[in-house]
Formats: sequence, C-alpha cells, structure tokens
Amino acid sequence: MENKKFSRNYSEGNEYVKTSRLSLGMTQRELAEVIGVTQTSVARWETAIRNPSDRNINKIRNLLDKRILNLKDIPSDATVIVIIKTPSN
Repeated sequence: MENKKFSRNYSEGNEYVKTSRLSLGMTQRELAEVIGVTQTSVARWETAIRNPSDRNINKIRNLLDKRILNLKDIPSDATVIVIIKTPSN
C-alpha cells in the first residue's frame, strides 16, 4: 500500500533530509547521532528506500531553526568567518 503522505512527491521528504544535512555541514552519521537514529536510516531516507517519519523530519527542522537563531545572535559589527565542511557521505 502506498504511503499517502508522500504520494504527491515521493522524494520530497527524502530530498529534504539530504539538503538539510548538507546545509548543516553534517555527515549522515553525525545527523543520525543528533536525532537518535542509525546512519543506515539516514542513508535509506536519502536514497528513497524508506521515508523519514514526521517525528524525525521535525527533529531535523528543529536543528535548522536553531542554526538560524544562532546566526541572528551575531552582532552586526562582528567579523564572521565561514568554514565550509565537505561531507564525506
């Protein structure tokens, strides 16, 4: 039976996971540890073998929200150095 939640665009949730992980500069393993799942689960989401649950999507969303809030706390006259981490996965 098809999962109705992702029937509009099956890969929508899966693509969100990968895009979010890369924007956070995390490996699959790092993201998995933070949200409390296995690296295999993250890999399966990203390759559309499985769909992430609403709960796990919300955990990823919360990570992104925290990152945005942290950026807002930087004073406007501060010098910001950006380090780009290349994910190994």
